[in-house]
Amino acid sequence: MRLRYRQRREHLLAALARALPDWRPTDAIGGLHVMVVLPEDTDEPALLAAAARRGVGLEGLSLHSYTGEATPGLVLGHGYMSEPALERGVQLLAEAVN
Repeated sequence: MRLRYRQRREHLLAALARALPDWRPTDAIGGLHVMVVLPEDTDEPALLAAAARRGVGLEGLSLHSYTGEATPGLVLGHGYMSEPALERGVQLLAEAVN
């Protein structure tokens, strides 16, 4: 399963690099999630709402802050998703940004 999770992570990172090059995924290796730091001027709650309207469920970094103040960012799960689903999810996120 580690190999499969690594492949999914790599696929997600490649899709993000193509569709959303200004987003900065963390360097952490492994796990079932990728943390992405968004450009400073990103309205995280608005992006989360736009993504939800497109059927994309994800969490913002502010959810993981004691104060609610955090650099705009997202937590993207990838462990349970197929490569086509990851690709589609990134496409929908790119639409939500625009």
